[in-house]
Amino acid sequence: IPFLHERRRYPDIGAHDGALGSEPLAPFLHPYSLSTHMTDPRFIHLRFHSEYSITDGIVRVDPMIHAVEKSGGVAIGICDLMNIFGGLRFYTHALAAGIKPILGCDLKVMNPKDLKKPYRLGVYCMNHEGYHSLCVLLTKAFLTKNDAARGLIDPAWFDNGGGKGLICLSGASQGELGQLLLSKRWALAEEALERYKAWFPDCFYVELQRAGRPS
Repeated sequence: IPFLHERRRYPDIGAHDGALGSEPLAPFLHPYSLSTHMTDPRFIHLRFHSEYSITDGIVRVDPMIHAVEKSGGVAIGICDLMNIFGGLRFYTHALAAGIKPILGCDLKVMNPKDLKKPYRLGVYCMNHEGYHSLCVLLTKAFLTKNDAARGLIDPAWFDNGGGKGLICLSGASQGELGQLLLSKRWALAEEALERYKAWFPDCFYVELQRAGRPS
């Protein structure tokens, strides 16, 4: 799971939870918020769109954090569309509730064949470098004004380390890779896969969303 800050070692936490020992932990992960069930497989929302997604999300940050806490959740990922405006509120309030905050963003990536139908890509800050990379990408998108509403990410910006510190999800059926697979263009899908692997070395994941839909 990606973290906003650099991970550090806290050897004393091993006494609280033997399963964790002295593994690297985020500095905001306080001992009181840890429990043995964290080592079990758990479902964690990574695609939460808050009210800061404007027309693409209506759930408010605080009620969401309360719902996660009440259900026994240990982490939540915010992934608003083309902005991280809710990042500070989400991050600080999640920490206060003992929930691990995962900061991400749902990017609209330029589709050269149809600018009106951009691809989607989910990215998450693995460390401070990733947070900086995300800020640079979003700033470029808004300043370039290649989209009247929110701006678009030019794929060329990922070249030369533009995606450093970011974990990337392929965007499922709305991503470039997903679109190519759905249209059975296998060779082009293979090329796209290699391109994303080069942009996000060891940090690119093919995203599957089981929503009971044909696509």
